Amino acid sequence: PLGIFVILSLIFAVTGYLAGSLYLTNPLLSLAVAGGGGCLPFKWVVMRKNKRMADFERQLPEALELVGRALRAGHTFTSGMGMVVSEFADPIRVEFQKTLEEINFGMGVTTALDNLMDRVDCPDLNFFVVSVKIQNESGGNLAEIIGNISALIRERFKLKGRIQVLSAEGRMAAWVLCLLPFGVAAAIYASNPGYIG
Repeated sequence: PLGIFVILSLIFAVTGYLAGSLYLTNPLLSLAVAGGGGCLPFKWVVMRKNKRMADFERQLPEALELVGRALRAGHTFTSGMGMVVSEFADPIRVEFQKTLEEINFGMGVTTALDNLMDRVDCPDLNFFVVSVKIQNESGGNLAEIIGNISALIRERFKLKGRIQVLSAEGRMAAWVLCLLPFGVAAAIYASNPGYIG
């Protein structure tokens, strides 16, 4: 709940300020430590969200491929989504299950897919939702469209991995250069605090 989250932020902030007051002479540094401690729960939530979205993106191409195969075998679109719910793990299972329940309770397919797009911050999912909406309005081979989207997402993942490999050395050098002044300042402060002052 939100209340526990806010209380945790306050506890971390107060603990950081007290720890900073014990070990640091500058009150501004103690306030900075308190601010960093108060931000820890927010950072944790952001990390959890990013991990969940990364897992969803990783599962999406296979899920779309399964929906496409189900359509080619003669099943309906909702049956294909049901197969994804039964075959896949979280987080894609939970999100597709919510969408399927909304459709079964009488909500339109396009509205339910819009809700899915609002819940999940995934650009690749937008391609899928927009394609299904266009196909509902103008017709076409939905199985082929979904298969093409799945292949496109896979190729994008390959390209992204290649970029990360090629830029790894440059990113590491950037981190070293960004952290070097702070590391040198900390080393000088530990050995000769008067010089920093």
